Amino acid sequence: MLAIALAVVFASAGPSAAASQRRSAYAITGATVITAPGNTIENATVVLRNGLIEAVGAGVAAPPDARVIDGSGMTVYAGWIDSFSEVAIQEEPTAAPTPATGGRGNFGRGGRGGGRQALQMLELGSPGVNRQVHPEFVQADNLTNDDDGLAAFRDAGFTAALVVPQDGIYRGQSVLIALRDTSTEEMVLRNNVTQVIGFTTGGFGRGYPSSAMGVIALIRQVLLDTRRQATWENSYNNDPTGIPRPETNPAYTALMPVLAGGQQVIFDASNTRTAKRGLDIAQEFGLSPILKGNGNEYDMIDVLVDARVEVIVPVDYPDKPSVGDDDDANLDISLAALQRWEAAPGNAAAIERAGVTFAFTSDGVEPDEFAAAVRKAIEAGLSADAALAAVTTNPAAMFGVDSIIGTIEAGKIANLVVATGAPFAEGTEVRHVFVDGVHTEIEASSTPPGGDGSGPAGPRNDRGQQ
Repeated sequence: MLAIALAVVFASAGPSAAASQRRSAYAITGATVITAPGNTIENATVVLRNGLIEAVGAGVAAPPDARVIDGSGMTVYAGWIDSFSEVAIQEEPTAAPTPATGGRGNFGRGGRGGGRQALQMLELGSPGVNRQVHPEFVQADNLTNDDDGLAAFRDAGFTAALVVPQDGIYRGQSVLIALRDTSTEEMVLRNNVTQVIGFTTGGFGRGYPSSAMGVIALIRQVLLDTRRQATWENSYNNDPTGIPRPETNPAYTALMPVLAGGQQVIFDASNTRTAKRGLDIAQEFGLSPILKGNGNEYDMIDVLVDARVEVIVPVDYPDKPSVGDDDDANLDISLAALQRWEAAPGNAAAIERAGVTFAFTSDGVEPDEFAAAVRKAIEAGLSADAALAAVTTNPAAMFGVDSIIGTIEAGKIANLVVATGAPFAEGTEVRHVFVDGVHTEIEASSTPPGGDGSGPAGPRNDRGQQ
């Protein structure tokens, strides 16, 4: 009897509200639909069902069971992808670094290190470990869904983001997530997308490396040690006779796919010099690099072309150089500073002209400032199609998910935006966002909630909740 009662209770509870939303059918009718950059269908209908795009086209009819959204005068395009983000990062990681274990112990899914071997090689022969080196860190294990940033990004038109570890030199594994309110497990679109390497110095008195050259030496040494570990393991696996059994080390294990060419690595370069050094390392070790730029890539276009590297481009432009209201003091501003300020918005256009594949990141700007920043790049010569590709098709292909997101096609995940105008056009406002088929309606910024004049309304989902 108890089993029957429990069955009745669970049956009556039914699916969660989020699951119900994903199973709902929607039809956006009469809209201008940009299925991919450069491909537009006028007066089209997009049908969404069970979290996927079911159909799109000018002759598509709205199914009788679909919730209809009138898209007249609206533009529909694929949800944007942020290519280098801190959104949803858990403030306190799963575990702290543990020197006794080598690397970060059971940080993320890495597990414990290899005992006495540990990461001693990473200290170039010294005992102990280097806290800047933890490639086994798994960002997917350190996400939070309790983040106001998720809503802010959705309101701006983002539906996915590559979340990258922020700390250290060998920072760990990035993860691509859907920006919707659900469990952290369900947010993950693709795990362990790239390894991330930065050029952080420990600084004087704060441990090795304390200089830029020390960082380069450490990056190279870790790769050399990983290569040696891989050779040792391969030899042992082929014929273990007379060979000591290799000790397990999660840091080396995490980097072996990078050396084998099976996983890309993002070099987070804060200036042109470190960008070039990162690309030199990639060439030396046969890595597959992605360069996270600093906004000055127009200074190294030939290098980017020769390296055939994909670039993640920020739109965080420098402020106009000024020292205040003192005209005489302003005369002391360097010509180089003025040139960089003037050239910054044209950075993406220069990359486009060179034929280098690039994606945008909002890193350095607030989500609601991103469209205006990209608009400056368009005004400086970037084509509108290239701008849209930089937040849709390019990052989707770059991160290996172009079969499921990045365009509006039947069978792909229902990540899309309904807006009052073209992407990045001045005055365009987002009205509807779908992430994994879950709908959020965003009221006009000038419309007070409930008409009481108290201020702009917030986003609402299909349950009418703010």
